[in-house]
Amino acid sequence: MHSPIPDFVKDTKWHWRDKLIPTGSALNPRRHFVNYWDSLHEEWVALDQGVGPGHWLPSREIARFASKDLKAWTTEAVLYPDSEDSHTLESYDEPMTLHPFWSDGLVIGLLSWFHSDRTYPDGGPVLNPSPEHPARWPWARKGLCDIRVTISRDGGKTWDRTVSREPWIPHSSDQHAYDRQTYRPVPPVRVGDEDWFYVSVMNGDHLVIRNNPGQDSYYHDRVVKLQIALYTQRHNRYASMRVSRASPEVLITKPVVLKGDKLELNVDASHGEVRVAIASAETQTLTLQGNTQVSAYAPHLAKALPGYSFDDCEPIRTNSIGQTVVFAQGTSLKKLSGKPVFLLFRLSDADLYGFRSTP
Repeated sequence: MHSPIPDFVKDTKWHWRDKLIPTGSALNPRRHFVNYWDSLHEEWVALDQGVGPGHWLPSREIARFASKDLKAWTTEAVLYPDSEDSHTLESYDEPMTLHPFWSDGLVIGLLSWFHSDRTYPDGGPVLNPSPEHPARWPWARKGLCDIRVTISRDGGKTWDRTVSREPWIPHSSDQHAYDRQTYRPVPPVRVGDEDWFYVSVMNGDHLVIRNNPGQDSYYHDRVVKLQIALYTQRHNRYASMRVSRASPEVLITKPVVLKGDKLELNVDASHGEVRVAIASAETQTLTLQGNTQVSAYAPHLAKALPGYSFDDCEPIRTNSIGQTVVFAQGTSLKKLSGKPVFLLFRLSDADLYGFRSTP
């Protein structure tokens, strides 16, 4: 039987601290927090910089800490820089922190991305490098952070960095700007049709060198200031499929299963147009060279189902986080519920952020 949750508001004398139980584990997150409950693997999860054996690698890493009982913990490295990231001394790209949250079955990671300037090394007593431990490179602390977005579909074990190649919240190039650095965002607060993000900002390069005697700052004429900034965006608009040209393009999904009788789009077509078509996602028999026949999905050959063609769809020319798709004569999606289909989106000068089927 679980103990009741302490009353953190009325217990002003902090008697709740007496109820805390040490985990006794060396692998619990070093900042002692939990990010979300992973229902896929039935365990509590925290994402943080990697610690412990193997941490002193040529770059920072993000590790996944997991526990089913908040006592016994496991850890595994889950995100590193890769070959597409910059690895020069002047700008060595690597993850700084990852702040994830669970949303509609996905884990969305707000990734603080560090561009470290390794021409300004910080070694000495920080890591105590020695010839016996050459992998312990001087921990370069000078540099800049921006914030990027990444997603995971397996509870945080693997991460899709497709959209994380570009900053989501960039840092300023001005040496004295309040947002010279942007880092450590917290999960969003929903306010109406907006998401509000509180983000740490700093008007200087990444932190002072705190452990080298006689050298305690990169700046000799000022002290850097840390502040909290508020960033807002329309709900769930982290990345979009964008068609900016006047000529339409068609985007085709992988097979999806509709679970309701309505289809809603998170879309900005205020300067253009979006239409939707629906086609069956049954496999087709394809004949290859040599008359070899294979059974495969063929979305490029998909034909719209009767009543669900582009011509049947009322054009969408608005900016909405929940625009209902309407087909001619009020054709319902109810008869398609539970069946695999391809969704085809024809965009012209528009951004498609997402879609969902609803009752």
